[in-house]
Amino acid sequence: MTLLDRYILKEWLKVFGMALGAMVGLILIGEIFNSMPDFIQWKTPAGRVALYYLYQIPEQMPIVLPVATLVSMLFILGHLHKNQEITAMRAAGLSVRRITRSLWVAGAACTAALLLVNTVIAAASTEAARTIYENSEFDFRRKAEKSAAKADHFSSVFFDNGRDSRRWRIARLGAYTGQASGVQVYELDGTGAPLRQVFAESARFDFTRGFWVFENGREVEYAKDEPAFTAQRAFATKELPYYREKPMHMRLMTMKPSNLSLAEIDSLLAISSDMESAKTSALAVRYHSLLASPFACLVCVGLAIPFAVAGVRTNPMIGVSNAIGVFILYYLFDRIGYALGSQQILPPMLAAWLPLLLVLAYAAHLARKMN
Repeated sequence: MTLLDRYILKEWLKVFGMALGAMVGLILIGEIFNSMPDFIQWKTPAGRVALYYLYQIPEQMPIVLPVATLVSMLFILGHLHKNQEITAMRAAGLSVRRITRSLWVAGAACTAALLLVNTVIAAASTEAARTIYENSEFDFRRKAEKSAAKADHFSSVFFDNGRDSRRWRIARLGAYTGQASGVQVYELDGTGAPLRQVFAESARFDFTRGFWVFENGREVEYAKDEPAFTAQRAFATKELPYYREKPMHMRLMTMKPSNLSLAEIDSLLAISSDMESAKTSALAVRYHSLLASPFACLVCVGLAIPFAVAGVRTNPMIGVSNAIGVFILYYLFDRIGYALGSQQILPPMLAAWLPLLLVLAYAAHLARKMN
């Protein structure tokens, strides 16, 4: 690395660090306003609260890091323009590519870092933060109700386990206690025809042995290729050792994809056979968005350089405003793509990657014009 590269990179790192710190601080302040009243009401220990906010940081990186990259790139290039340094470098025979190559390396490093955060770090921190928040609420309710069953998070669930050809409908499921009521389970063959149905007034997940136990219900069996059932038996208690779907796993299907980690989304997609459902499509779009978002850092570099350098001949603020405007359009296209993919109008992978590819193509066009 030459002296010029080290100089530009050093100046950029100073601004990038300040921009990143400021944006993380603003986001944490907003999160504190939203969640701190709950923690105070639940009397959550200060150490757990601090951990919760620490775990929130990686989850915000897909938004924070590209914006901090863009702001810092525009600032450092504007600073070089103000001091006539870019003009001097070009007068000395240096091309724009040569002047800004260290910034491209920085953008690639940000992309690699964000990819690591999305696939590894955020996958763990998102789950940890949610666990702290929900456990704090659960502990508070349990003390107030003096019963874990009453304090649990209950929700209705429709869960499609395509891997094992089972579909669950549960009227009321407690994710922490594993207690359920109004349970219907359908075992299907390869064509989707029913082989067996289990209905029960209540059921519980045995966390020690890792399977479900049904109570006060009946099971119905069907012959292959026959529409009518062939047997029906009532039971008071029935253990089903091969029913190993975890209650918390089922509850994830009721949550917004944006609140799930990459690992959780991957696990849900792995067992979902209904790839035509809106819920599954939304999960798939979110999955590909987490993989595509790190490359927004390269988009920032590709937009900042041509607009900022073009501003040398006119007003640098025009280039800055144009770059920010195009970047805002990118996020708008990203949201539109997410909506189209979730509604199955576009394939999930295309919906996630198309906005990024369009803006990258535009940045490449600007670079060719500049050179």
